[in-house]
Amino acid sequence: MRKFLIPLIAIPLVGCFEQQETQLAKCELEAQSSGIELVSEAGAQRMTLCMRAAGYERDAGPMMCQSLPGKPTWIGAACYAPADPLSKWFWQLELRFRFGEKAQ
Repeated sequence: MRKFLIPLIAIPLVGCFEQQETQLAKCELEAQSSGIELVSEAGAQRMTLCMRAAGYERDAGPMMCQSLPGKPTWIGAACYAPADPLSKWFWQLELRFRFGEKAQ
């Protein structure tokens, strides 16, 4: 029974984090093309607004976010979580199963 439960849970998780990384890259490109430096306060605001418009909210809680070497937290995909509660729950499961992350 357990053998079947893991793939059943894993099916909705496929690609969630990759979609998040893709969206973050789009937001970075958008900010850079408007001449905004990503490490500035304006960059932080632009990235946060862009990700929010795409359905994500900043969440600096996961260890993956806190361990970004030399990067502000708004530049890491792991520092954003889906805003929708159900999607956020799946995202937390994905972090736990794929990365060994204990999501908060």
